[in-house]
Amino acid sequence: MASELIRGFLSRLPAAPGRYEPLVRLGQDRVAGNFYKAQLASAFQPILGRDDAIVGHEAFIRSHVDGATELSPWQLFAEAASDDELVRLDRLCRTVHAINYFAIAPADTQLFLGVETRLLAAVPGEHGRAFERVLTSLGLAPRRVVIQLPAAANRNPVLVGHVIANYRHCGYGVAVTHRPGDPVTLEHTALFRPDFVRLRSAEFSDSELRETVRRVHDAGALAIVSHVEAAAALAKAREAGADLVQGYHLGVPQPDAWFDRPFRLPARNDDTVALAGAVPLI
Repeated sequence: MASELIRGFLSRLPAAPGRYEPLVRLGQDRVAGNFYKAQLASAFQPILGRDDAIVGHEAFIRSHVDGATELSPWQLFAEAASDDELVRLDRLCRTVHAINYFAIAPADTQLFLGVETRLLAAVPGEHGRAFERVLTSLGLAPRRVVIQLPAAANRNPVLVGHVIANYRHCGYGVAVTHRPGDPVTLEHTALFRPDFVRLRSAEFSDSELRETVRRVHDAGALAIVSHVEAAAALAKAREAGADLVQGYHLGVPQPDAWFDRPFRLPARNDDTVALAGAVPLI
């Protein structure tokens, strides 16, 4: 049902880049987004479970100007000068990712989405509510999406608790990032009850990683060991008891995820700057 709703929505989108369209259809099962002069596309990095099966992907935004000059995520989000523009850009990125992923993804996989640090303070409350409406319109349940909070959010435990409560109330999975010395300790994790805790492999010794994973499990969460860039790092994560693993050793972010053919953004045929206020959700 979800893929049918997504494809029905895709069929109503314009097929060529234009001036004000926030979303443009690329073939039968993909979209690109427009924000000012930038075009937005998705890249997905696989996340593997204990049996090395793919359980989901983390989405990364890829942005280009006229299909050529690439912008880093930092450069893209710097274009959003106001809080309102930031919120619109973030929701547009999430919508692009959700359509590109769930149009094809198997029903038992999850999409992991990061949150721009500025957005946490820009949205006063009900984090995730607008995106929940987007997912519902596409026939998707929020539980298929995991919202990943950035490490920078750990500087404000009160905000972290508030944001986690908002997202969990909407039905999303939630992941936090734990780094040695973070103000948000694993004791806070036990209090806030996120579903996942992300740990960077290189930031922990073998023994520290084992102990941290044990404490994550004691807090009722699953441990994701990220930045697994070599076979030794994978062995370290497995030995520590990691539930999920992610990194370049296991797969690079690439636009095709579940797709079987290459993908390129077309150049937009005009240079008109789209007004941020004209970028609605679907």
